[in-house]
Amino acid sequence: MYPERRGDAILDPGVRRRRLGHQAWDVPSRMFPGGQHIRKGDDLVRAGIDAVAESPRDRWLGELHVRVAHDGRGAHLALHQVGHQAEHVVGFLSHGAMVDQENGFHTGGNIHSQRMPPEPRRVLLVEQNRDGTAGGSYQSLYDIARSLDRRRYIPQVLFHQTNRFVDRLTALDVPVHIWSPPHRSNRVTNALGGILDRVAMLKRLGIDIVHLNNAPAAGADDWLPAARIRGIPCITHARVMVRPGHDAIHRWLHRRYDLVLGDSRHVAEAVVTVTGIARDRVRVVYEGVDADAFRQSIRCPAATVRERHGVRPDDVLIVMVGHLRPWKGQHVLVDALARVKNREHLKAIFVGGTPTFHTDYVDQLKATAAATGLSEVVSFVGERDDVADFMNAADVVVHASTEPEPFGIVVVEGMALGKAVLASALGGPLEIITPGTGMLFDPAKPEELAAAIDRVAADATFRAELGRAAQARADVFSVRALVSGTEAAYDSVSQ
Repeated sequence: MYPERRGDAILDPGVRRRRLGHQAWDVPSRMFPGGQHIRKGDDLVRAGIDAVAESPRDRWLGELHVRVAHDGRGAHLALHQVGHQAEHVVGFLSHGAMVDQENGFHTGGNIHSQRMPPEPRRVLLVEQNRDGTAGGSYQSLYDIARSLDRRRYIPQVLFHQTNRFVDRLTALDVPVHIWSPPHRSNRVTNALGGILDRVAMLKRLGIDIVHLNNAPAAGADDWLPAARIRGIPCITHARVMVRPGHDAIHRWLHRRYDLVLGDSRHVAEAVVTVTGIARDRVRVVYEGVDADAFRQSIRCPAATVRERHGVRPDDVLIVMVGHLRPWKGQHVLVDALARVKNREHLKAIFVGGTPTFHTDYVDQLKATAAATGLSEVVSFVGERDDVADFMNAADVVVHASTEPEPFGIVVVEGMALGKAVLASALGGPLEIITPGTGMLFDPAKPEELAAAIDRVAADATFRAELGRAAQARADVFSVRALVSGTEAAYDSVSQ
């Protein structure tokens, strides 16, 4: 069968399997003289080829063949077990590659005249929060995982508790792991065992990069050592303020990260100051909002949302989104509402869950509202998955954190919807809001927020002007920019 092909085979026992990379053991050692066609770094096996034959007598290995020509000589290489990945091989062949049902793959040139693309690297994104809430850091992790270029980086996600993003990621074919490490009675064995448990998981999943979410301190004594033992890079994304107070050992550990990503200049500077890590290993990668997706997530018309919550058409609706905890500053808005000049047409809705250790804070908020005559003005709707509906129904979005906000994603979300945004003049919002795109206030002075509310409530034209400028400004903080910065970080630690 095909006798003319027999003379084409050129055997060279000297080309060893190890020259083909990690899958080389699946390829016979007989190749072309000096490895002219299959060379170190040209891993065609990455396309799914498990065996190569040099003559028709090996046709039983597979029905697909590659015709290779070089310096006037040629051979037919049979491809075995290509299976469902066969279509991808075509993309790797050089000029004029085509598929023929009878004769398989043919090409008139050297199939390795262009380099193979690098194999995608597996990234484990680890969410460190475990207080029962799923807020902005979860959203950012989700946006990164769903948007990475899978030709370069294949994401897997690890949570410490189930949450509303698990099903969303699973639906996008992103593997999700819920981490429940065994607890050991002895403190030392628990710490060492925790590291080894993580080492085993990284090995089992074949992870190439560990990306920790939230703060340098979270994971520095378990995931970071585990990554070091595996010999793979470890990145941490600082999405909370980094504060002094860590002991010398933990400061030393923080300096062992390959890269720290700060979600604002304010956070990045704090990382350098507190940990002492080299400035060239700290980068600013702003959080991003997928404005189009956020708008498309609106399920209920604004008028319907307002009606359901007792907001009249001529009322000015203020919405504040965020988990109810003291530093988020819900009490600042309650205090400010008690000071506004005209509350008759004001309504305020607080959207956000309550961490288990802050239930007393919610009780205090409700008590203050009742004591200041705001019971008919404010309402609390708890944690919702229709946040965009509430923000879309709002006239004004308030952010009132009493401590420097690492970034302030809710600020950008409100701006993306074209709302008048009033935000604390601390941390991230100082970098987000520019003159004319929103209003800043000192959260230690509720009277400043009260004055801002009076102004936007009384002037619909001014609210609209702020909203238009805010929408244009929000485009700077896109998911596209977040993912691009994250992939650039992966590139730098992969070299």
